[in-house]
Amino acid sequence: MECWKCHGPEGHGNGPAAGTLTDSKDNPIRPYNFAVGSRFKCGVTNEDLYRIFMTGLDGTPMPSFSDVLKPADAWDLVHFLRTLQPMQTKEAEVWKQWQTTQPAQAKQLKPIGPDQGPVQGAMNAQ
Repeated sequence: MECWKCHGPEGHGNGPAAGTLTDSKDNPIRPYNFAVGSRFKCGVTNEDLYRIFMTGLDGTPMPSFSDVLKPADAWDLVHFLRTLQPMQTKEAEVWKQWQTTQPAQAKQLKPIGPDQGPVQGAMNAQ
């Protein structure tokens, strides 16, 4: 899905295409930075984020991924993206606990980016 192209390899909204994106009126638009906010363009719940993946966002460059993303994978992505947010969530706590109890596996995980291959383990839905 190449989320990193817009959202960056760590979800900070600083991917290589970020500076070139425009909305439907040709105004510059920035990709969402998952590290600073808790409210998405279309809501605040996990269901809202799931809907964004499956339907896209009208008027923005965010496409629908319903043709390429299985529902279970979309939910995995929702929970992964929640771990990038600065707030205390169940998903972030589970991720931190897993990293603590599985340090060898956690070290093997790499962010998706232009020079990295597919991510192994928990983040492979991205």
